[in-house]
Amino acid sequence: MRREFVHSFAQVTNSKPALLREAYRRLTGDRSAASSLTEAEVDARVAEMLELEDPDLICDLRVNNAGRPQEYIVFLEKCQQYIERQVETAVDDRRHDPTTSDGDVVTHLATAMNTRHLYDSVVKDCGDGIPTPSIQWLRLQFWPRRCNSLSATRQKGTLRIKFMVQARQFRKSHVDVHYASSLFRYQKEFAVKFREYCSYISCDDKHTIKVGEPGFPVASEERVKQVLVDMNTKFQVGDHDFTKFKLIPSVHLDIAIPEDIQGSFYRGKVHVGLKDSCFESSSGLRHMTELRQIMEHSDTIKPMLLMYTDGGPDHRTTYLSVQIPLIAYFLDKDLDFLCAVRTPPYHSWKNPAERIMSILNCALQSVGLMRTSTDKEELLKKCGNTTEIRKLAEDNVSVKESIQDLLQAPMSMLEGLIMNLKLKEDQFSIFQASKSDDMENLWANILKIDPTMTRQCTTKKSIEKKQLFNKFLETHCRIRHMFSIKKCDPEPSRPDHYKPFDDVYGQKTSEKHRPSLVQRNQSNHGMPFSPSAQCAKNVGIVVQCQDCDKWRCLYSKKKISRKLHGKVESALEDLSYTCGSVFSDLEDEEMRGVFDSVFVKASLDPRLLR
Repeated sequence: MRREFVHSFAQVTNSKPALLREAYRRLTGDRSAASSLTEAEVDARVAEMLELEDPDLICDLRVNNAGRPQEYIVFLEKCQQYIERQVETAVDDRRHDPTTSDGDVVTHLATAMNTRHLYDSVVKDCGDGIPTPSIQWLRLQFWPRRCNSLSATRQKGTLRIKFMVQARQFRKSHVDVHYASSLFRYQKEFAVKFREYCSYISCDDKHTIKVGEPGFPVASEERVKQVLVDMNTKFQVGDHDFTKFKLIPSVHLDIAIPEDIQGSFYRGKVHVGLKDSCFESSSGLRHMTELRQIMEHSDTIKPMLLMYTDGGPDHRTTYLSVQIPLIAYFLDKDLDFLCAVRTPPYHSWKNPAERIMSILNCALQSVGLMRTSTDKEELLKKCGNTTEIRKLAEDNVSVKESIQDLLQAPMSMLEGLIMNLKLKEDQFSIFQASKSDDMENLWANILKIDPTMTRQCTTKKSIEKKQLFNKFLETHCRIRHMFSIKKCDPEPSRPDHYKPFDDVYGQKTSEKHRPSLVQRNQSNHGMPFSPSAQCAKNVGIVVQCQDCDKWRCLYSKKKISRKLHGKVESALEDLSYTCGSVFSDLEDEEMRGVFDSVFVKASLDPRLLR
């Protein structure tokens, strides 16, 4: 009871144990002996202090302890100077960690490979008369890697640095990051609002898995981790990774929509499919065919589908090759609404399906893959890459079937490993790669719109004369950063912020506030096209400014003829040009006809470029 009393009240009242022991004795009448002679002496003095009511009888002699003199102050200053010189060359993805509210930070010093490297670098700057500590003493002056670990109690934190392992998380910035992130939040809030009627799918492809040749397995995952093996087991794979065949894991995450926007969008059913990169390459049509196959096993098909993907060529919603399969799926399932949004440029990590890849790595760790042999080995040995294998399959139909058969063994092994994985409590499921007949069946829905459409219609130029299909796009679809049938673009409430979802839902919006589009529309070069190096080559003529003596390029959308080239050169001989002027300002009708298709930048300012 006494120990519990002293321990409990010492934490709350910040009182000395001797005072609490004496308080316990006086309140309970305890007469037990002290645990040591020192404790007995202290308790006697506390009792005397209370009886005489004189607190000066006890004093803390530690106030006389000034501490150990700092003999390495100069050395620490040299360390700090070295840190300030080298901090800008740190390779870690985060160079500083906030530690206190007043702005104190911890630097990630990756330039010094280890403590000895840092120690030797600082000692070189110190003279002979400057005391230097040991390497172990210097290590204890670092900030701990994890402040809640046991080793952190031994580190002083005098030097605000710590060593970090390089993380490959560098992300390139883009002006549409905030805009696209607002779209993602709008989509999530829409899903929460109509969660009973929506299916929310996140799609992505993992990095290809290499398959070794017969008798020569290769590691399925490049960044391997330590695993448990038997003492007598040899754990070896090939020492190189040059392979002819690869497998592509495609992930479809059927998100369990939470009841609130603050809930987690990283829960749900995970569907994984393995495909041969040679004959089953990823495409928008293949992804939607596989999604149809997955949804056929679902209990109910909800009338609205929301999709979130990355910006790859097989998922980018601005590509017609992706939009057409979305329309085909929309018609096939007779949906009421479909909305596909892609991640901001260079920010595919925002995709919820991206987090599934780390779980898949657990199944791929320390797995060696190799294919089985086939009777077509002599033909395959002559092929050095995927292009040559595809060409061989075109000339010999049986080669394709043989390759698909020899890859069944590694695919079956990986499928067995993947099926043991779980996301929270939901088991992973496997789906088979879509066949050509299934893809043709889905494509047939496009023919209901326009019978003249073909599988080669994947670009805007190829559908210029498809009037029925273009009419469908115009009347039923909205194509922006997202692809949807009912558009909802972010609207700004102030210059650096967008309105909440509830304020813009049901309103007519536009894409006029998209930063990259605004910058594109605000171009002041005065040309109907973007001036590029190729546009300058189309003319191949320069003109000299009379004020700054700089030579300026002329631009044309298409390569000009020899006749027009001669007319332009002749017109420039009688022309007095200065930076900032344009040919459209010329009053000479004859000369103006020459420069109808040839331009010069109107944004050139001789005061800034001189």
